[in-house]
Amino acid sequence: MLGRLDCPALFFLNGQQVRIGSDWFIDDFVSMAEVEAIEVYTGASELPGEFHGMSGGGNCGAVVVWTKRTIDSYGR
Repeated sequence: MLGRLDCPALFFLNGQQVRIGSDWFIDDFVSMAEVEAIEVYTGASELPGEFHGMSGGGNCGAVVVWTKRTIDSYGR
């Protein structure tokens, strides 16, 4: 996943950084049916502090995906 200027963007799932290789896709981690919200940050100046500190960088931006929460395996 590339950010601006063809450098790698960071990827976070539910607030946790996930390392994605060049041959991996977001769909490998979460299905669209599970997605509650997606945040896109195009550079370090837009990246919230809680994600910037975890990454050790973030100069190329980040994609943050939040999933729907369920209480149990039955989706209740």
